[in-house]
Amino acid sequence: QENLFYAHALSIPFFLVVGPDIIAHARIWNEATDPLWIFALANVITQYVCIRGVYTLTGLTSSLTTTLVITLRKFISLVFSVVYFQNPFTLTHWLGTFLVFGGSLLY
Repeated sequence: QENLFYAHALSIPFFLVVGPDIIAHARIWNEATDPLWIFALANVITQYVCIRGVYTLTGLTSSLTTTLVITLRKFISLVFSVVYFQNPFTLTHWLGTFLVFGGSLLY
């Protein structure tokens, strides 16, 4: 938990560089008809759960296992995105699929 805190707390000062942009977009979001703040809050919560899971997994398993799990999660997200947005699944996608699952099976 200490790493999780410091990794995020120490990055906060870097947001000062884009502070004016953040304020401008906050004003735009306040005027929007869509519940943008609710979407942003949901994103923050899910990202917290995800990164906390990664730190927990790193503490319980080897770095290789953690990397494998994260790669598989990203691959599943990619496949979901292709299906949901009805994009074509090209030869390059199939090659990536083979490499991801081949590497997972070899591990």
